[in-house]
Amino acid sequence: MPSAISLKCRPRWPEIRSDIAWRDAKLEKVTFELARLKRWKFGAKSEAMDAEQRQMFQDTLLEDEADLEAQLAALQAALPKTPAAPGHAAEVGASQAPLYFRRTWSR
Repeated sequence: MPSAISLKCRPRWPEIRSDIAWRDAKLEKVTFELARLKRWKFGAKSEAMDAEQRQMFQDTLLEDEADLEAQLAALQAALPKTPAAPGHAAEVGASQAPLYFRRTWSR
């Protein structure tokens, strides 16, 4: 039987799905741009530039990279936190086995 919350939110599912799709696309775009800038940054050493051009390129690249990292961090911070699944070890109160217990493998 569906819960009252899921029945209440059912009319908004298309809107929620489109918001999630937009957010995922934005994250993918910013991540792609950041990766491209990093490729340019590390690939620039092989290009023939004079010192002034190289310095301008480095300055611009650092600014762009910092801006994209800030955008990525803001987008990731805006993502809703997914709660731990019921029965998760931390929720149940289970702890990790002590280190003096040896792990044995059987085949």
